[in-house]
Amino acid sequence: GTGALEGRAETLLGTFRRESRSPKRVVVGTKLAVYPTRLTGRSFEDACRASLKRMELEQIDLVQVSHARRIG
Repeated sequence: GTGALEGRAETLLGTFRRESRSPKRVVVGTKLAVYPTRLTGRSFEDACRASLKRMELEQIDLVQVSHARRIG
């Protein structure tokens, strides 16, 4: 996560979409990091649900999966 700011961008994005003059035209995306605890379909679903809650939305249009490769 991003520590104290975790989820803040999603909260702002949700607010922006709701307050937009054309909210249906705003495409909403988020990024999920692959953690050792997030290796199952269920854990990704839980992460998506948490994102939806922060954005106060019913669906996410795009989900990007981020994976940091360890070197060495």
